[in-house]
Amino acid sequence: MRPIDKWPAGHKYKLDPNDKDEIEIQKIYAPHRKAHPHLVANLGRYCSYCEMHYSDESNLHVEHIKCQSKHTLLKRFWGNFLLSCQSCNKPGVKGDTHINMNQMHLPHRNNTYKSFIYKEAGAIIVNPQLNQLGQQHAKALMDILKLDIRKELRDARRREWDRAVLWEKEYKHTEEALARLMDVIRNGSYWSIWFTVFRNHPEVRKAMIEEFPGTHAGSFDAANGYEPKDRNPGQADPT
Repeated sequence: MRPIDKWPAGHKYKLDPNDKDEIEIQKIYAPHRKAHPHLVANLGRYCSYCEMHYSDESNLHVEHIKCQSKHTLLKRFWGNFLLSCQSCNKPGVKGDTHINMNQMHLPHRNNTYKSFIYKEAGAIIVNPQLNQLGQQHAKALMDILKLDIRKELRDARRREWDRAVLWEKEYKHTEEALARLMDVIRNGSYWSIWFTVFRNHPEVRKAMIEEFPGTHAGSFDAANGYEPKDRNPGQADPT
């Protein structure tokens, strides 16, 4: 799961570098749907959880990290928003499930790429190299989203893994090849699968971190092939 760097309220940005005026992120959005274009500008057209890409950004919803039905005061609060596809945010998956943010990993607070190991055939497992508390928190995120048992998601990851492997076999270390590959990755899904398959190509990993909006660059070690590193060092769960 791609770790993200979510803008704080008060952050200013431009939709186009040539724009004269800056847009400022507000603390409150009423209704909450008004936050949608700003989340897309920050995080791209990707589900913050399953990493599915949507060319039509209307298929991505303003997702309440703490569900709005149980936390009405957070319904319009920017700090409680991520982007989610309907499949991850529907009843029976995350939906209105109550969560304790201090007892699970979340992509804007933890290095969620390090939380999981992505494998062939669409499999995903909790990273066994995390400490015990980290494994518990990673599993809590996996369980609430059912990342490992949703058949349609597992099948889609398997197809994307196979596709990434084919591209990796044909990849040439040229600027032209990298640009062509990044066009494919940006317009596809499952960032973590491509990042895993291209583990031996640091220039690809670097481009994926830099060119995907909102990726938390500090979660990766540039001196070690952009392998994941702790986002919260010194804490009981440093992930």
